Amino acid sequence: MKRRTFPASAIAATMILQQAGFNVDYVATDRRTVGQRRTSKDPAVKGGWHLYNNFTDGMARAPMTHAHLWAGANAAPGWPKTPRIEEFSAEWVRTPDQCAQDIQRQAFTDMPHIALGGIARPTAYRADLAEVMPGCAVF
Repeated sequence: MKRRTFPASAIAATMILQQAGFNVDYVATDRRTVGQRRTSKDPAVKGGWHLYNNFTDGMARAPMTHAHLWAGANAAPGWPKTPRIEEFSAEWVRTPDQCAQDIQRQAFTDMPHIALGGIARPTAYRADLAEVMPGCAVF
């Protein structure tokens, strides 16, 4: 991913939120500062935050590995309490089809995460490399 792709998406998100009537304080910062600020539960005027732009890899396609859908005390700092999503995520491991629909429905109710789009990363392989599997690497 080119470095300018991510700031462009943050600027676009800022513009969309402002057009929707939100008061947005756009803060371009480094990763370390984001890590410090996002652990703060203080109001934004005291160094906390309400929303930040981020990206995730293909692992976010399943509820158990989608960190932006996790909720409660064990979630990433700052995420809302969404007990129904947590219940559905636990059940998803056992019965993925119906639970995937339930999680999707609850995610649109609670709105803990809004996906703005996807990024395709062009990849080239050597001509003699065969049987490259699509998707994320599983270790």
